[in-house]
Formats: sequence, structure tokens, C-alpha cells
Amino acid sequence: MLNMKKYCEIQDRVADYIIDRPKMVIYSAYKDDKDGAIDNLDEVPIEGKVVFFREKDNFMEVPFLSETFNSPTWLEICKCANDSIILTGDHHHVYLEDVEVVNVVNQEENKMMVLKLLENDGFKIARLIMGS
Repeated sequence: MLNMKKYCEIQDRVADYIIDRPKMVIYSAYKDDKDGAIDNLDEVPIEGKVVFFREKDNFMEVPFLSETFNSPTWLEICKCANDSIILTGDHHHVYLEDVEVVNVVNQEENKMMVLKLLENDGFKIARLIMGS
């Protein structure tokens, strides 16, 4: 069962971190237990150098590719996901549900961006998994 107080505290932490632009992302990659939502915003889901992307779909005006992060926390990824909402114009998929390290990007228009990054050894490419 969702404990609204804990849930709101997590969303407030995200809002406090995203202070220089409109806050649009809703964090939903938290864990929960019998007492409700668990704040995992300080955990690092991907170790090392990583770049996040979102493939263009019918809700987006353009694809998204982030700056480089080094072992980002969920809180830092929230800000990145928020930027993706603003930059792509996709105001439908605002729930950050997870991230996924990938080796291949399917869409042709995104291949050049990702292939350039893959040339740099040590970079991981991760998809922001956004829901509605």
C-alpha cells in the first residue's frame, strides 16, 4: 500500500533538487515495503560513465541525449529525465520508472548520436524508461 506521506517526501526531494527549471518528472523508480515507499534517491543504479537517451516516438518532437554522468544517483537521473521532458516536448510520459543499459538503439535517427558515444571507450548508454 502506498504511504502518501513517504511518497510526497520523495517527490518533494526531487522538486527541491530541480530548482532552476519547471519540475515535470514524477519519480516512480522507488522501492517499497509494507510501510510504503522507500527513498532510494541517493542510490547509484549505474556505475561509471553513462549517457542517457530517449528514442523519438509519437509524443516527442525530437529524440533526447543527455550530457555525460559519472555514477549518477537516482536524484541526478530525475533531473536528467526532467530535462528530457522539457527538451522533447513529451508531456505525456513523465513518470521515471527505471533506466536500462543497452548495446543497440533501434531507431535509425538515433544511431549516429549513440554510435559517436560508443567510440569513446568506457561509456555506457542507458535508456530512460518513462511511463504515463
